[in-house]
Amino acid sequence: MLLLFVLISSVADDFFSPCVSSIVAHLKISESVAGATFLAFGNGAPDIFGAVASVLSSPKPKAGLALGELLGAGIFVTTMVNATIIFVRPFRIDVFATLRDLIFYIIALSWILFVFLYSHQVTISSVTTYFLGYILLYAFYLITVVVGHHLHRREKVTT
Repeated sequence: MLLLFVLISSVADDFFSPCVSSIVAHLKISESVAGATFLAFGNGAPDIFGAVASVLSSPKPKAGLALGELLGAGIFVTTMVNATIIFVRPFRIDVFATLRDLIFYIIALSWILFVFLYSHQVTISSVTTYFLGYILLYAFYLITVVVGHHLHRREKVTT
């Protein structure tokens, strides 16, 4: 297991981070927006595509198992990875950004709970509705990140 973490760390260090840094520099976007878009997609895409593939390729799809994997990965990242980073190299946390991310995470988990409690049957229309709900939530999150970044930058300029 330790070898896997070392290998993943090496790949991220040598390939993923320089690519994201290059894209961010070329597009001239802030680190916070890059973290909410490119970094989030690069971190979450393998989990999402793996979960979708496991559901679609199985003769008896177990959507609950795939969703459990995604939730487990999210909880692992928010607890273990953050705790390890703080343990290895302490730093000051941006309270506003942390609260913003936690609030959106709780809203997303609440949406998942709503979907599972109130959808007794999976149909194209219900999947479309839930998917659009997630897209709208993510769009609102991105708007919040961008506006927060601009307000923070404006506050720095005035002080």
